Amino acid sequence: MSRHFLITAFPSTPESCRQALALPSTTRTRRIRLRVCLSLLLCAVLLGGIACAASGYGVFRFLLGNAQPGDALRSLSQALGQSATADHIQITLTDLIYDGRSLALSYDVENLLPAQGAMVRLEGLTLNGQPAAILYDEYMVRVEYDDGERLVPSLHRDELPVRRNPLLGGLTASRLPALSGQVTGEITFAILRPKAGFAIVSDDLCESADLSAYSAEQLPDILDQLATALTLENAVIIPESAAGSYPDYAQLDPSFGLLNDAADTLAEAARITIRFTFNAAQGTRYDLRPAEDIRLADCTARIDMLWVSPLAVEATVYLLPQENTQTAAQALAARYGDMTLLDADGQELAYADMDYLSGSQPDVVRLSGQQWICRYMISMPGVKTLPDTVTLQTQSGTIWTSAAHASK
Repeated sequence: MSRHFLITAFPSTPESCRQALALPSTTRTRRIRLRVCLSLLLCAVLLGGIACAASGYGVFRFLLGNAQPGDALRSLSQALGQSATADHIQITLTDLIYDGRSLALSYDVENLLPAQGAMVRLEGLTLNGQPAAILYDEYMVRVEYDDGERLVPSLHRDELPVRRNPLLGGLTASRLPALSGQVTGEITFAILRPKAGFAIVSDDLCESADLSAYSAEQLPDILDQLATALTLENAVIIPESAAGSYPDYAQLDPSFGLLNDAADTLAEAARITIRFTFNAAQGTRYDLRPAEDIRLADCTARIDMLWVSPLAVEATVYLLPQENTQTAAQALAARYGDMTLLDADGQELAYADMDYLSGSQPDVVRLSGQQWICRYMISMPGVKTLPDTVTLQTQSGTIWTSAAHASK
């Protein structure tokens, strides 16, 4: 799955905006060049800006996109509001959700000198002085797959209106150590400036671009992207074929970020560290693990983790074969197949409309070089409504049904 499309944090374009920007159909063989469309740029920017200003952003928008949060998730939200500024970049923490084990936090990044584009990178998070492992960054990208530099004003292309400055950011951290009472956190960002300038690498945004392949609905999105690119005084727009002529520039794909090495093309201009506090006692999370292993006809089930909350659902289940061999564990994986989490009515848990999830298929591994197991590791979005019970169901039948109890 493409990293940018893992989160859709922007509402649909108002119909009035679409009508105002409507263009002739491109089904005919007709070349549309950007200079023909430049007169529409101001309209696109103004209408998009008005629509963005009317939209609310925060941790719910970061997690859910356009979907509305349920009451259970909404009850866990805590307002922040702390802000700091350095090198013309202002970062404001908006709100967070803590459920007893996982945390989601959102923030705004505003370039106060938007003609001079800058990149901002999330450097780290501590809770009560201890580092917290960040699982996803602002586009719901697993951090081990991405360096995390983000241009502000943003140039990414999306359905209008796109919020470019300030830019919505956020993070999630999971499997945190036990926290209680008032928790003090610190989040740090690095502000990066180009050594030579930015080179925006895009055939679509060059003046000679042929946009005939795009529909009338797609063109306003491109024009809005171009309008922002043209405001950057420290950037040039180049076709892909010219990228080799700008080796010292920080080269950007408009939607997906930095293309070359940040260490070679960017310099750290400043750092921002913001301290915040939140109440850990407010988080409620379901811990449904049984105290003992479960004896089945052909194996033993060990539920190492079963957590259910409005923010996240996590389950780690081991099936230990009677014969400690790889072949026996593989047979269990084939026999039991996928695992599904069901509610008290026998329906799959109603997950929130968050964009990150994992599969429910088992794998076969050897624990500590000794015990062969069939293992399930499930990580799903939070539930819309907290269930009374949770049943672990496979194609071979029920593994176990919990008794509901909440841990605080």
